[in-house]
Amino acid sequence: RASYLGIANRQLKRLGALVESILAMSMERRNSLVMKMESIDLIPFVREIAAAQYMRKEKVITIDVDCPEGEIIIVADKTHLANIINNLLDNAIKYSGDRVSIKVVCTPDGISVSDDGIGIPASSIPYLFDRFYRVPQGNTQNVRGYGIGLYYVKSITDKLGWDISVRSRPGEGTVFTIKFNYRNES
Repeated sequence: RASYLGIANRQLKRLGALVESILAMSMERRNSLVMKMESIDLIPFVREIAAAQYMRKEKVITIDVDCPEGEIIIVADKTHLANIINNLLDNAIKYSGDRVSIKVVCTPDGISVSDDGIGIPASSIPYLFDRFYRVPQGNTQNVRGYGIGLYYVKSITDKLGWDISVRSRPGEGTVFTIKFNYRNES
């Protein structure tokens, strides 16, 4: 119980920080957003986030975290990185059928989140990271959302100097790939 309560508490703190970040960006202050950069051991960080998402139990969820042995230390804002990973996992879960299989791959160069969900039409890919964009679902929008999650993800990856890309096909799932680009600070 203590473990679950600890995970829930950390997720609530991250959710509060996410709300603040979204509000800040919605007021066009994203250029003045200050990141709290710190060293993060990526593997246990990602595993904890995946464990929290897995506990949702709203459908059959399988999350495979595929990371090499040892450490992968990156420098990022911990709250924003958690929000990025949570958003990608959340979307993989929301945009799937009664079950979803997700694979998270960590390397020193980046992280990818792939799923076997409903996929995204090619015509929507160029707009995925636009503010308020939602992939058209015909006459219904059976998944709740405001179209700001991927906008937030793109804004933060840009702020960190990273690249994000997406590959998807309807009926075949989606892969989001973040490439860590390290700026030369000297």
